[in-house]
Amino acid sequence: MTHRVLHIVRPVKGGIKKHLQLLFQGIDRERFTLYLAAPPDEELRHAFQPFIHAFIPVQIAEGWNPGRDWRIISKLGSVLRNEQIDLVHTHGMRAGILGQAAALLAKRPVVATIHNLPIQPGGGYDWVRPLQVLLHRQAVHHVIAVSRAIAEQAQARLLVPGKRISVVYNGIVAANYDSRQQTTVERRLLGIDTDMPVIGAVARLERRKGIRYLIEAIPLVESICGQIFTVIVGDGPERHQLQILAGALGVEKRVIFTGFRDDVPGLLQLFDLAAVPSVQEGLCIFCLEALASGCPVIASAIGGLPEIIEHGKTGLLVSPADPEALAKGIIALLRDRNMAEAMASQGRAMVAERFDRDTMIRKTEAIYEKIVTECSDRSSI
Repeated sequence: MTHRVLHIVRPVKGGIKKHLQLLFQGIDRERFTLYLAAPPDEELRHAFQPFIHAFIPVQIAEGWNPGRDWRIISKLGSVLRNEQIDLVHTHGMRAGILGQAAALLAKRPVVATIHNLPIQPGGGYDWVRPLQVLLHRQAVHHVIAVSRAIAEQAQARLLVPGKRISVVYNGIVAANYDSRQQTTVERRLLGIDTDMPVIGAVARLERRKGIRYLIEAIPLVESICGQIFTVIVGDGPERHQLQILAGALGVEKRVIFTGFRDDVPGLLQLFDLAAVPSVQEGLCIFCLEALASGCPVIASAIGGLPEIIEHGKTGLLVSPADPEALAKGIIALLRDRNMAEAMASQGRAMVAERFDRDTMIRKTEAIYEKIVTECSDRSSI
């Protein structure tokens, strides 16, 4: 029997988009027919079209607007009824609230994936928390947390019972990141001096990703190791401020902002080490990609990152929001290449074993089957 599953997402780039692409590519389409409700973005539609039955455009945007949001809930409710959807799968806070409300009204079960840590006190959306708690109690049948850290926060902040939470790590196809051969041509295209070390970071440019601390660490690293290049891949609301910061620190000529790129496996070939300086993180897919490529990683000891990085074995962990600690770790990796390569090798083997795409997909499919079966049994009583 085929189950119809509607995924609901906000505007996505980066990690959540990659997660969904890998999930959709590998899911058993003889058992599950996939629908996607997302903002009307042609690039997004094109990326997912081969794997879904239908794309439903819904204008999920930043901020809250009661009239607009009610129209989205009503539209999603109509889709659930007209398409006879068996299960709703929401991703993130905004899409979660709207999708879960629609599912509750249409009496459809919900699986909710939490990709980032729930709202913390003082985060600017404290008023949303009671609504999230209510929806997770009344509408959400099961929570998928992409790390143990998120699972713990879902229990503490959203009051979700542990028996209704499964940790399903994001998975990647490690074989896609096999090559570590640097190419002079690609370095020159980015304006990188071929003799200088390159630090790479891939992230949405927003406060929680901590890119400012990486930029602040650059002068400290250069005072010991000489000049380096830093390649920052991604875009977001902090990009302009980060460029101003690089200029104020006198490193703007050696900090390259590429914007969003779809060729991260190729760019990883250029990096001597990867930095993940987040101050809040669920589970960083870029961290997995870097390790899978054999690139040494330095990351903040925050959120789900310690579940990927074992300090001194598969990478280095440093205190978050601490440019001096970050610089110290970068210097250690640049000075001791044997240590860096040993950690990268162990990290690569660990990712292939623990963060495999097929494992992620099979666990997700098992949750779908469990929830649909349980809800069908209840409705037949």
